[in-house]
Amino acid sequence: MNMNHTPQMQVPRAEPRAEKDWDYSSALSASSAIKLAPHTTILSLPTVVSQHLPPKSQAQEIRWSTQIFCTANFVETVDLPPGSATPCFSDYLRPLFALLLFPEDGTVCLISEWEANALQQLAWRYSSSTNPPGGPLLLLFSHTRLNFYADLPPSLASR
Repeated sequence: MNMNHTPQMQVPRAEPRAEKDWDYSSALSASSAIKLAPHTTILSLPTVVSQHLPPKSQAQEIRWSTQIFCTANFVETVDLPPGSATPCFSDYLRPLFALLLFPEDGTVCLISEWEANALQQLAWRYSSSTNPPGGPLLLLFSHTRLNFYADLPPSLASR
């Protein structure tokens, strides 16, 4: 039996950060992830990776697309107590649950589950006949995963 154990590091205790609501209805007619910026903080994924992941992280070696963005709610997941050391961002990553795909310009915006729920409620509220043309598609990965295992083509939520 191999008794070699790698030392385990404990992640500092942190409280979940309260997400900030924004005008989710503005996303229904947005033609680009960048056009969400007046309504919520939008960050480019390459910038998030370079500023928040360790310099020697393998993620730093990937040439991330400049067409991928994130909301601040997706990126900022925890609040640490005052005086705590700056956390390693990778200790508090949010799982990718959903994204907005903007077909008009090909941009993508990674969003939190909270934001996805709010956007899905709006999509259900409006029929496709009342939705403004050119808006994004909401992709929920839980649905895509189910379709993959059921051997069905992926489906996107209504706009």
